[in-house]
Amino acid sequence: MIELIKSDLKKYLSLDRYNHTIRVSETAIELARIYNENVEDATIAALLHDYVKCLDKKHYREIIRKNNLKIDSVIEKNIGLAHGLISAYFAKEKYKIENMDILNAIEYHTYGRPDMSTLEKIIYLADYIEPGRTFDGVDDIREMAKKNLNKAMIMALESSMDYVKSMGKEVHPLSIQALIFMQKEV
Repeated sequence: MIELIKSDLKKYLSLDRYNHTIRVSETAIELARIYNENVEDATIAALLHDYVKCLDKKHYREIIRKNNLKIDSVIEKNIGLAHGLISAYFAKEKYKIENMDILNAIEYHTYGRPDMSTLEKIIYLADYIEPGRTFDGVDDIREMAKKNLNKAMIMALESSMDYVKSMGKEVHPLSIQALIFMQKEV
C-alpha cells in the first residue's frame, strides 16, 4: 500500500509538497522507532496527512458538502484547515484505511486535540519539525521530540498558536484544549 500511496502522491501533489510529505514520513518513522510506535502506521499517516493539500480550496467546500463532513466555525472561516479532515476521508474511502488511530493522526495533524495518541503526536510533530522547516525555535523542538514527546508537543502547540495569532487568525479551540491537556500531562 505504501508504494501505491507514494505513486498517487506524485500525481496529486506539487513537487515541493511531495518532498515535504516524504520528509514528514522519514521524520515520523524516526519518532515511531524512538517511541515504539507502529512504523507502518506512522508511514501511512505521514504520507496521507496532506493528501488534498494541493487541491484548490474551493473544492474543499464541495467535498465537505457532498460527503456530509462536519466542520466547525473556525474551519468554516479558514477552510484550509479542512485539509486534514478531507485527507482522512480519502484515506478511508480510497485506501480503505479503517484504523482510527491513523485516521485521527491525519485529521488532527494541523491543530491537534486533547488526549492525542502517540501516533497522533508523532504525525503532528513530524509535520512541524521535518528537516525542511526553518522557523525560529524549530531546532529546540526537534531535539525535545527525540527526548520527550509531550514536552515537544507543548513547545510546538505554543509556537503554532503564536504564529496563528501573529497572522491575525483565530486559534482553533482544539489547539488550546490540546495545550492545556498536555500541560496537565507533563
